[in-house]
Amino acid sequence: MSRFDYVKYDQQAIAEQDVVNQLSEQLETVINNIQDERGLGRSQYLALTKLEECYMWIGKAIRDSQIYRNKDTELQVYRNKDTDLPVYKDTDLQEERKDG
Repeated sequence: MSRFDYVKYDQQAIAEQDVVNQLSEQLETVINNIQDERGLGRSQYLALTKLEECYMWIGKAIRDSQIYRNKDTELQVYRNKDTDLPVYKDTDLQEERKDG
């Protein structure tokens, strides 16, 4: 499994991500409410950017934690836009499906 593979979240990871979503939305609201008559300033935009960055890294940590916890995890399946067939990020799975 590559560090760049997308994985399908298990129930624990989904619950953790839900908490992160709620907290991130609350922080976003606080940041957006800190403005003056000019609107949002540079510092608020930087705070929103850092919040997005934090959200991204927490998502990565949740993913890595799930992989460590389960020792193996299901890869996220994508759909080919043209054929609506599953596309797997793992090359071994792609080769297996071509042969099978």
